[in-house]
Order: sequence, then C-alpha cells, then structure tokens
Amino acid sequence: MATKGATKASYSKYVDSLIANVIGPGIEEMLTGPFFVALREGKLTKRQLQGISIQHYWHNVAIIKGFALSMVRNASYDPLFYRFGENLASEEWTHPAMCKKFGLYLGLTEEDFENATMIYEEEAFVGTIIRHMYMGGNPVLGMISSLANEGLLQRASAELDTYLQETPYNIPEDPREFFTVHAWVDIEHFSRSAEALGKAITDEHDEALVTNRAKDLIRFQQEKWTGYLTAYA
Repeated sequence: MATKGATKASYSKYVDSLIANVIGPGIEEMLTGPFFVALREGKLTKRQLQGISIQHYWHNVAIIKGFALSMVRNASYDPLFYRFGENLASEEWTHPAMCKKFGLYLGLTEEDFENATMIYEEEAFVGTIIRHMYMGGNPVLGMISSLANEGLLQRASAELDTYLQETPYNIPEDPREFFTVHAWVDIEHFSRSAEALGKAITDEHDEALVTNRAKDLIRFQQEKWTGYLTAYA
C-alpha cells in the first residue's frame, strides 16, 4: 500500500497494480529525496520550515478558490456542483489556517504571508491542479489527482509530524496540526479515491491516461519538496 498505517485493501486489478508499481515507489522515492533526508537528520533550518508554512498556506488558498469557482462553473450540473461544494465545506476550508498557525509559531507575521509568493515548483504544481478543475476532460484524471496527491501528502505529513516533535525541532502538537491531521485522515481519503477510480476506469485508454498522470503528479511533488530546500536556503 502507498499509505503508511493503512489497512490493506483491494480495489481493482489495475488500481492495485498502480498503487504497487507507480504510486508506492513514487512515495518512497520522495521520502528518500534531499528534503526528507534533511528532515530526518535534523538539518532543516527555521527558514526552511517557515517556507513550508508559507507555501502550503498559499497552495491551500488556491485550492479553496478553485473549488469555489468550480461550483459556479458547474452550477447547472448538480453532481459536480455538490461535489465541489462538499470539498469546499469540508476540512479543506480549515487547511490554510492550520498552515498559517505552523508559521506563526515559527515567528512569521501576518505580513509575511500577505507579501509572500509561490516558489516556481509550487506554482507549477498548483497550476496543474487548478487547470484540471477548469478544463474538465476525462473524469479519471481528476480522480488520479486525488489519489496520488492524498497518498503523497499522507506519507509526507506522517514523516513531518513524527520528526518535527523530536530534537532538534521540538515543535509542540498544536502547531503541527496540519501534518497530524493529514497523517491520519488521508488514509481514508486515499482508500475512497482508489475505490472511486477503480469503478470509473473503463478501458485501456483510461488506464494509460491515469498511469501517465500519476507519474507527472509524483514528479511535481518530488520537485516541490526539493524546491523548498533551495528557495529557503
């Protein structure tokens, strides 16, 4: 399974293979990248941790606005209108505040968030997600976006939550809330996304689209974490 701590489940032959051969290895490659090596070795600086807060804050603001605009765009089609509305009204709404709380604990100010911009890697990643919301197309592309991103974020959050509470970081529970929440709730989200994707795929063309998109999303995530190291060095 791609998610640490998840109960083993079977979704469909293709989705099981995708998780085992693409998403799972992609997650492990992300966790052996320079950012997470530095995290485990206690070498992330305060500035780099602040960068995580700023970038995740604006990432989540963009996603919320994407959901809102997608509700308007799909107002005449109830299934999508309510789907985006549920996303907007769910825990997504609280994510920017959680990200900001982490940064405020680390010494950032409200002005730091207001004046910040996304780094190149984050903007490329978020831009791709928003593009999928607006351009529509084959629905399996949106589903694999959810599956891959939830699997990647769950493992990244679990790693951050584990090591940020230890020396030399010693960050208390409350500021770590964003990572603690995603380390657990995205296990269920990942499972739901995998089940939905298995039901939605109808042919080999769908499978090819999903496989290629999963690889792209994994690359975006890997480059994003490395980008935090260099942008906030």
